[in-house]
Amino acid sequence: MKPSHLARLIMPICHCALALLAGCSQPRPVGPAPLDSPPPVRGNTQASGTVSLSPVSRVGERVRTRKTQTVQETIRGVSVTSRWEETYSQETLLVDGLGMPLHVRRTYERQVMTVTPAGGQTAESPGPLEGCEIELVQRDSGVTVKVVSGKPPQGALQGLLISGLDVALLPVQGVNVGQRWDIDVNARPALAGFLSAMGISADKNELSARLIDLKGAIARVPVDWRVSGKLKDSSVPVSLAVAGELVVDTSTGLTREVRLLGGTRDSGGVTLRQLSFELTREPVAAWYK
Repeated sequence: MKPSHLARLIMPICHCALALLAGCSQPRPVGPAPLDSPPPVRGNTQASGTVSLSPVSRVGERVRTRKTQTVQETIRGVSVTSRWEETYSQETLLVDGLGMPLHVRRTYERQVMTVTPAGGQTAESPGPLEGCEIELVQRDSGVTVKVVSGKPPQGALQGLLISGLDVALLPVQGVNVGQRWDIDVNARPALAGFLSAMGISADKNELSARLIDLKGAIARVPVDWRVSGKLKDSSVPVSLAVAGELVVDTSTGLTREVRLLGGTRDSGGVTLRQLSFELTREPVAAWYK
């Protein structure tokens, strides 16, 4: 099979999984505070001994995000490795009382997918939003998107979200070093949607995180996600295991790194699909370096 044909087969899977992993935007467990409320307390609070890990944005803040997702699986008897890379800069234009972004401007600097079959040549395809600038607004009914510049193809703007995976994983309440918390996947539609994109109907679903280290303002938060169930529309048993770590700057509320590694296996322990996901964020003074 030609690499271009493989790219067309695997692009929807990889792109969907990336969108769900990296853009898990959903309401926080508590309602938004009024817009004139004071911002959340950052860093280690002496009174309680807890630290806030909750992501926070500020009006005028500009952050560059780089994402890379790699998926390795067998398609029609051929082992295929796909890699999706994306870089964009995002300016916050409006936030709610908890510091959640409600209106952002995003410029896609790079978006590309490569597909490499075992023993074959690599095929590279540009992403549909490379070079485009858009604005996203969070409304009660979902996210609306306005194109500022560029000509994205039809359908390229569907499913875009404002916030990232860290919003789904990090608690709103302050935590102590060593404290562990469980995450209700069913209460976070994007995480449940990721399982659907992976073709899994879950019978058992356990996702947890823990603050293991705080040096200065930098917190390290390992996550562990274990799922057992069946492949959708079949009775074939399958399991998913994903582990990784978030690195959070508690002084600013910026999640600087997200790294995840895992995959799916059948009941005999044979790997069906391997995946890795990396995200880095950094404040920037301008759109481009």
